[in-house]
Amino acid sequence: MKKFSIQLVFICVLFFMYYFYGAWVNSLNKEELTFQLFDPFKLILLGMIFTIIYAAIKKLLFSRIVNVKKYRQNLRNNILFEFENTIHYVNNLKEVIKSNDVKGAKKALKDFKTVVYKPIYLSDFMELIANELLLEKDISAHIGAVEVILENIKTNFEKEKLRVLSKQKGIVEFQMSESYFSNTSWDSIKYNLALNNLQEDKSSMWKISSLYISKFKNSLFFAFLANIFIFAIVGIVMYVNKVSVDNYLFVGFIGSMFIISIIHYNISIFISSKKMNIKIYWKHLVVYYLIIALIFMNIILNVVFFPNISIKGDSSEAWYNSQLLNFLKSLLYIVFSTMLLTYVFGSFLELLENNSLNVKNSIQSFLLPLLVFIATLIINVMSINKNDSSLYIINFTILVIFWVFVGIWNKVFSK
Repeated sequence: MKKFSIQLVFICVLFFMYYFYGAWVNSLNKEELTFQLFDPFKLILLGMIFTIIYAAIKKLLFSRIVNVKKYRQNLRNNILFEFENTIHYVNNLKEVIKSNDVKGAKKALKDFKTVVYKPIYLSDFMELIANELLLEKDISAHIGAVEVILENIKTNFEKEKLRVLSKQKGIVEFQMSESYFSNTSWDSIKYNLALNNLQEDKSSMWKISSLYISKFKNSLFFAFLANIFIFAIVGIVMYVNKVSVDNYLFVGFIGSMFIISIIHYNISIFISSKKMNIKIYWKHLVVYYLIIALIFMNIILNVVFFPNISIKGDSSEAWYNSQLLNFLKSLLYIVFSTMLLTYVFGSFLELLENNSLNVKNSIQSFLLPLLVFIATLIINVMSINKNDSSLYIINFTILVIFWVFVGIWNKVFSK
């Protein structure tokens, strides 16, 4: 989620810079040398932007399709050999873990390089065992996790054999690919439940709940598609009845998207919990719901007070104060503000998922960005109440500085 926030902000900034650059070039006299020098760069800049956007969209939106293709490439060999090899390997590993055999565990770690079919939760477990051996801990405490891993792989083996025999593709194939690659799949969640439920402490509950809430994006996507259909009909009705579209239509779209996604998520998570016999920590999920609600409220606030932009621009206005650039600046502010809160939420989830929730990490990754958001929210409300453009500029500047800092930090300093 953090990565998504940074990439979306970066893409939006690139788009804005393109239009800003274009507005500046178009303001020049076409007969001047300056115009002739800089005008061709618009096409080069546009090409660079679309190249970056294509790569980002491919990674963010089509990663599942890419994973399915990778999974499909090895499917035949997996069914013929690798599933059985992995099952044999995990069976031996189970005995090693059960007896707390340190030498056997070291050998298993060495032999793991030869394993071809290794789902993400199996790789995660082997990483855990390596760390436990370094710290000379009792690895037999993780026998429950090994049993879940073995059960998952055996179940998937049977599913794949049946799927190939019945020539099933589509959704089932996506599910199997997600189970293999994603740490938020139900198989990974069951593994984490077994791993973290040794003691039902608060950190374990938060970590498991963070994995549950990571599946909210599926409900969000469903809500978006449902809203597109619903509001397309609403738009047609409004057009036929000659009703003008204002900001409140978009508020309705965003609000209904939140409601539909929450309803869909709760239904799906409840059904899955009963089907898989897993425990849901509803109190922890409510906290996440409040954060998600805050994100939507922030979007709604910005949409409600989105400035009215005239379609007909004023030819006498300065190029940097054009209607288009003002519209894009307002849109960019919404992206900055919303993605800041999403970044805060993503940082919180990341700390929980990696069991790295401590004072230092909390301040650095969560509290400081949250304080920036609160400060910008207060300034934004003040600028709306006082209708003061200088406060808006200050707010916008703070957000720009924050995202520049985050971009540099994640590129240069983060591990």
